[in-house]
Parts: sequence; structure tokens; C-alpha cells
Amino acid sequence: MRSIDAMLVWTPKHPHTESDETAGRVKVVTVDTDDNAFLCSAGSCDIGWDAMSDADRFKHLHQLAEDMIADDNTPREDVYAELDKVEGFRASVR
Repeated sequence: MRSIDAMLVWTPKHPHTESDETAGRVKVVTVDTDDNAFLCSAGSCDIGWDAMSDADRFKHLHQLAEDMIADDNTPREDVYAELDKVEGFRASVR
């Protein structure tokens, strides 16, 4: 998937969301295949996403990933496994 099309959807894992079956999970989707079961979304659904360069989108995705890991208790390996679906993302974080 191209970075311009990528949208992350996730549900934080916190005491108030633990009963949610998507708590602590993340997926990379497109706006057209959005999974409404998740509470949060960012990426191609954001205003101005299409105006960013690939480098700026990768930087934004990387920061979002680190925030999800630190603040939302989403497993690092799950976040980066999903982001590997975005063409060029892995090379951008080196």
C-alpha cells in the first residue's frame, strides 16, 4: 500500500477499553476499507495527508507508532508488522 493511502486504526488498551475485542490491536487499512470496530484512526483520513511528501508521511507514521506503543499499550511488534504493509516505510526508519 502506498503511504498516501495508508490509514492506521487502533484501539488503546486501557482499563476502560479492556472489554473491547480490539483493545491493544492495530491495523493498516485505506479509507475505503476502514474498520469501524476500532476507536482511533489517523493517516489518510487526516486533513492535509495528501499534501504531505512521502518522507513527511513516514515521519508522521513513525511518531504515531511510537505514541501508540508508549501511550496506548499496543505491542511494538504488532504496530511495526502492520506498518510494514506501507511501501517504503521500513526503509524510512533506518
